Amino acid sequence: GDITVIEDISTNVQRKDNAGNITLSTQGAIDTTEALLSSTTEHGDSGAIALTAEGAIAAGTIISRSGFYPQGAEVPGSKGSGGNITLQSSNSTIDSSAGILDARSSGGEAGKITLTGRDDIFTGFLLASSQGNSANFSRGGIIEITSDNGSIDTTAGDLSQEVQITQDTDLSSTKAIFSLFNSSDLANLESYAVGGSGGNIMLSAYGDITTSYVNSFGKKGAGQISFSSVTGSINTANLFSISESDIAGTIDLTTQDGSINTANLFSFSDNGTAGNISLDATSDITTANINAFSQQGIGGNISLTALGSISTSCLLYTSPSPRDS
Repeated sequence: GDITVIEDISTNVQRKDNAGNITLSTQGAIDTTEALLSSTTEHGDSGAIALTAEGAIAAGTIISRSGFYPQGAEVPGSKGSGGNITLQSSNSTIDSSAGILDARSSGGEAGKITLTGRDDIFTGFLLASSQGNSANFSRGGIIEITSDNGSIDTTAGDLSQEVQITQDTDLSSTKAIFSLFNSSDLANLESYAVGGSGGNIMLSAYGDITTSYVNSFGKKGAGQISFSSVTGSINTANLFSISESDIAGTIDLTTQDGSINTANLFSFSDNGTAGNISLDATSDITTANINAFSQQGIGGNISLTALGSISTSCLLYTSPSPRDS
């Protein structure tokens, strides 16, 4: 039968203890929009939270983060890991737009966020970032969304906490971009790591893919951003996959039967290797600036392939040592 949760479920603990897991599973539908599901800890590892259903899943806020006080402030010195958040519907839709999915860590490794559904998937914020400055402990978590027979829209929720970027915002360096994002100024999808490595962000849909800002940067290496659609179009805001001193992540957008429309794409590195940026569409491609340069290292390749028209503002891929291939 169906599962409807109307009161909060919490396995939160304090200090250095590990938080417990939360699992809901049914052959029917799951609705937790009226409740908060939380598994948090100040210094330990957060628990995994999993919702699995054959029917539709409607979720409110789900928090499995480590290293934050209850009011949201970061716990100094915490190295705990965020827990994994998994929503899986084998025969229907997933809608988490009523809240946020939060698997962050203030100083350690963020959890993985996985959404898998047969039909349309709607979300608001998906947060799997790490605020820590340690290259050894700070890791962004993987964000993976798959819709076998529908579309993906990650802008369906309240994005009022998203960072404000205007034409006057400085986006010329990793330092400038890093400074824009923190625990209260968010990206729609974020898997960045301040001191370590960003996580991969992968979206795959049969239909359209729509996102706002996507961020997987890392000081010691960025994550890959990959969007793939079979029959739909891809529409995004700014995508950030940059690294200060190591390898930037690749940005790969592909649709087999649609158009691609993006704002700025960033896959550059100050002192390391820039990532490749590839856009492939059967219809038109429209972008703002595309940046795959390195100030001190190796620049990335930029590839735009379309059967229709291509319109872009500026392509930046220069560096002291451009790639041969």
